[in-house]
Parts: sequence; C-alpha cells; structure tokens
Amino acid sequence: MNEFPSGPLIDVVKQRNGEEGKSRFQDWMDVIHLDYVRFDKLPWSQASTFKDKKRRPDYLVATEIGPIAVDVKSRFYNLRHENFPIGEVDIIRLNEFQEAFHIPIWLVFSTPALGHTTRFWIFLKKVLHDIEPKENRATGKLFYPIRIDQCVIVGPQDKIGKVFSTY
Repeated sequence: MNEFPSGPLIDVVKQRNGEEGKSRFQDWMDVIHLDYVRFDKLPWSQASTFKDKKRRPDYLVATEIGPIAVDVKSRFYNLRHENFPIGEVDIIRLNEFQEAFHIPIWLVFSTPALGHTTRFWIFLKKVLHDIEPKENRATGKLFYPIRIDQCVIVGPQDKIGKVFSTY
C-alpha cells in the first residue's frame, strides 16, 4: 500500500500547501525585518547547468552570520514514522547548489497542522552527515526521514538568531 497517495487532486493539495507554507514564511521574515529575495523558479530564469543537476532554494536571506539560502518545505508530518520525509534527489540537488555557490542551505519544514506558524529548521549539511536515507517501500525511492528532535524549532515570535544559537 502506498504510504503517500498521489494523483491530480493530491498534487493540487500539495501545491497549495507548499505555497501557503512559503507565504507564511515570507510573512514571518517581513515581521522580523529580514532582508530576503525569493528565487524565481521559471525554467528560462536559470542556467542550463541547473537542469536535472541543481535545485534552487526558495530564498536568499541576509542574516547576522551572513547570507543563507532557505528551502521551505511544507509537509504533512508523518505521525506513523514521526518524521518529515524529503526525497534524496532534492537533497542531492540542493547540495549541488550549495557547493556551486558556497552559500549554506537550511531546510525549513512547516505543516498545515500548526498553521505554518511553527517551523522546523535543519542545516543541509547536518542532513547529509547525520541522517541515513531510507527506502520508500511503495516506490523504491530513497528519502531522508527528518525527525523534529533533529531540528531547531522556531515559533512565530522567535527571531532567526535562535536557529544559529544551537550550531
């Protein structure tokens, strides 16, 4: 049995959920007065070297430690396995971007269950070094199961400095 259903209706729900997560994240950055740029992900706005090799994060954010790239992931938290799953291909392509541009990437998970107001931050390098990918039994594809206790939890009133204070 497929643990993650798919189909046209599910794809629309995932897309809306993803846009809501990004919109709420952007609202939070505005409230705490962060400078940022949201990347345009249109195919013609990127170098041909990106095709099937690199994945652009969603934002470039100016912070007190320097610029960081942020990829916002809106996920339905997997209660059965207690993690936020992210595909191996996404991780590899984000890492290719990180290595090409020498900008640290952070993954930021949010969930509609919490109104996209509490976010779970994890450094991409931590994912690569500390988390073993697992195989999805239904699809055979590899994914990284990111647990909440591996993330820095940032609430709606928190500043971005909370993320860096634990690293």
